[in-house]
Amino acid sequence: AAKGRAERSVRAMQASGTTAPEDALRQVFELRPRPDAIYFMTDGDFDGGGESIAKLIRELNDRGFRRVPIYCITLVDRSGEEIMRRIARESGGNYRHVSGVTP
Repeated sequence: AAKGRAERSVRAMQASGTTAPEDALRQVFELRPRPDAIYFMTDGDFDGGGESIAKLIRELNDRGFRRVPIYCITLVDRSGEEIMRRIARESGGNYRHVSGVTP
């Protein structure tokens, strides 16, 4: 039943505006124990540009006893590729781009 509710909820989501991942990033870095890895999927259209996101991730990662690798994935649009590559590199993760699904 929970899986069905989650699936319906995800299907109902509609994207609008820009991407503002700051609160989600803070929440995931506060988990105890810290995650072994983070998968960060986005179109890369960050509110105010990606530099502030990269800085926040560096600061959050520096607070722990070990760095959490960020595996960055851009979806459809490559406009955020440069900053996502840097986030992945600085955290010890990897970067990939997914072009999209064609019917």
